[in-house]
Amino acid sequence: MTADDVVYTVKLLQDRGYVGQYSDAFRGVSVEKVAERTVRFTLPDVYGPFADSTTVPLLPAHLLGNVPYAELPRNPFNTHPIGTGPFRVSDVDNRQVTLTRSETFYRTRPARTRPYLDKVVLRFYPSPTEALFALARGEIDGVAGLSSQDAERARALKNVVLYSLPTDNFVALFLNVRPEKAAFREKAVRQAIATAIDRGKVLQVAADGRGTLADEFVPPSSWAYVKDVTKYPFSTDDAKALLDNADWKDHDGDGIRDKGGQKLAFTITTSDEPARRLAASQIQSDLNAIGMKVDVKTMPFGELVDSAARQRNFDALLVEIAVAGDPDPYSFFHSTEVNDPGHNFSGFSTLPIDRNLEAARRTFDEAARRELYAPVFQIIANEVPVVYLYFSDYLYAQSRTVQGLRIAPLTDPRERFWNVEDWYVRTQPKR
Repeated sequence: MTADDVVYTVKLLQDRGYVGQYSDAFRGVSVEKVAERTVRFTLPDVYGPFADSTTVPLLPAHLLGNVPYAELPRNPFNTHPIGTGPFRVSDVDNRQVTLTRSETFYRTRPARTRPYLDKVVLRFYPSPTEALFALARGEIDGVAGLSSQDAERARALKNVVLYSLPTDNFVALFLNVRPEKAAFREKAVRQAIATAIDRGKVLQVAADGRGTLADEFVPPSSWAYVKDVTKYPFSTDDAKALLDNADWKDHDGDGIRDKGGQKLAFTITTSDEPARRLAASQIQSDLNAIGMKVDVKTMPFGELVDSAARQRNFDALLVEIAVAGDPDPYSFFHSTEVNDPGHNFSGFSTLPIDRNLEAARRTFDEAARRELYAPVFQIIANEVPVVYLYFSDYLYAQSRTVQGLRIAPLTDPRERFWNVEDWYVRTQPKR
C-alpha cells in the first residue's frame, strides 16, 4: 500500500457521481503525495470528525489508476480484488467467495507471519433464516445479522454460541415538529410521549432484550456521552399528569384527549420488518393508555426511505439509525439538515444548537467537543423532538469448533472479523 493508493481513492470519492458516506468528508479537501508512504490532506476548514473518514478502504492505484469512477462497477477488479488483509480472494462464484490466507500479514508479526486458518469461505444465502438452517446442518460455521427470532433458534443449537455484539446504532421515534404538525407543537406532549413509552418492554418485544436502553444520541461507552441529561423514566401516571397540566384532556368524552378542538392523534410510520412492527405496536399500546389515538403505518424499507423519510411525509418516524465511528450529531440536529439529504427528520433546530455543532466540528479535542455537545444533548432531552429507545446489538451465531473470536463494539457489520487472523478450529499438541 502506498501514498498513490490514498490519492487515487480520495479523488474517486470526490467524483461528482459519488454520493456515498464519505462524499461530505472529502468535499473541498486537497490530497497530495509527500513521499512513498506519506500524504498530506489540506482541509478548507477545521473538521473535527475528519480523522474517522481516513479509515475508508483503499483501492490500488497501480491496477485502477487509469479507470474513471463511472467504469469501476464493470471492472474485473470487482471479482478479483486485492488488499492488505489477513486473507486474499482466491475464487468467486454465485454461491460463495473463497479467501486463502496471506503468508505475510503485517499485524501478526513478529509472533508469526500468517493467520491460523488456511482459508475462510463466505457463502451466500437468500436470508439469515436459511443460513441458520445451514448452520444447524453443519454446512457452515457462522451466521451474521440474525433477527431476535432467529437468534432464539440459534441459541437452541447444541454446538453453537450466540454472540451479541454491541453497536452505536440506535432505534428512535422522531417526532415531526414542523409547524403543520399540530399534535407535537407543545413540549408537554412530547415529554409525555417520552414518559409513557416503556423502553424496556419495547426492547424486549422487538429485540428479545438484546441491546441497551437509550437516553441520548450515543451510548454510555462513547467518549461523547453526557451523564446528566434529562431522562424520562417510564410512568403512565406522570405522563397523564403532564398532559392534564397542559389542558390536554378528554373534553368531549370520546376517549381521546383534545385541546382547542385539536385531537391528540397521530400516526407512527415505520418499516414492515418484524422488529420495527413489534416496537411500533408496543409504543402504540403505551400511548393509547394515556389517552392518545395512535395508528401505525408500515411499508417496505425502501418505500419508507423514499416516500416518508426523505420527503418528511410522516407524523412520527420509527427507524434504526446506523452511526459511523465518529459520534457527530450535526446532520440530525443542525438547521441546514432539515430537508433531504439531511437527517434532521424532526425538523427541530435552534441557534445555540447550530453554533455548538459548528464549533464542535472545528476542534479535534474530544473533551472540548464533549463540552460543546453537552448543551446540545440537554436541549434535545428537554425539548424531545426525538425519543431514543435502545441501542441495537448485532447478533452473530458461530460454531463452537471455531475459537479465538473476541467481542468488541461494532460500527460496521464487517468488523466482526476484526481479529480473524487469530481464529482457529483445532490446536496442535506441543512436541
